[in-house]
Amino acid sequence: MSESLAAAQVSAAARGMDLATAVGKAGGLGLISLVAEASTTAGIQVVKWLARERLNEEAFLQTMRAYQDFAHPNTNGQVILAQLQIGASKLFGLQLVMPGALGSTILRDKELRWVATTEAVMLKYHLPAAVEKTFIDIFLMRAYPNESRQSRLFFAKEQIHAVVQKMTDSIHLHTVNAGLEISPLPEEFEKFVGHRMVAQDFARAVHSIQERSGTDIVVQVKYFAADLLCWIYNHWDGVLAITFWDLESVDDMARPST
Repeated sequence: MSESLAAAQVSAAARGMDLATAVGKAGGLGLISLVAEASTTAGIQVVKWLARERLNEEAFLQTMRAYQDFAHPNTNGQVILAQLQIGASKLFGLQLVMPGALGSTILRDKELRWVATTEAVMLKYHLPAAVEKTFIDIFLMRAYPNESRQSRLFFAKEQIHAVVQKMTDSIHLHTVNAGLEISPLPEEFEKFVGHRMVAQDFARAVHSIQERSGTDIVVQVKYFAADLLCWIYNHWDGVLAITFWDLESVDDMARPST
């Protein structure tokens, strides 16, 4: 290993430890509160960490506020969360303590940890690039719900892209890279061929579901969207009832008689 590469790895580890140490000393304050109320020693350290990572403080706050309390892992999702927390504390297979990182910090934040469980679910079906796009789309729907100007949305996306990329990369470190495998869906569903939604449709579906949280909802899809079902199974807090229709029979009934 070259000296420059070794130095870079040590520097990255130190930056991660700085963040973990600062948040650990915060006395229960969430990540957003630490940055927004940077008068505390811990808050100042987190702001310094953002600067070292070349993350814009305002963009970071705007992104995390958009994600704050958007969803929560349910009983099934708590199992994923527990696995992620183990992965965040030990290197897979080596039992070595990992340096703290943004991903592991998010795992400890009750208002943000749904981000980690959502990414873990998505990585079962999608590549990391699609996960990143999904979180950007969720951000835009949350932060700019009535904005129709594409130029404004493009600017907003560019502004928070580095934050989302850092966040998803860090969480990815504690999922696929740590050997985490999401438990399969109930066996009743495993016999069906699962389809994957494109990132924008997945984000729109999740956002629509959460807008109606606490009420009875019907999600109707033409194909068996395994990724969306897996997200609902691990995040929807209520009774999940699924009905499969024979589409050919439905089409036949809908056709006028001749």
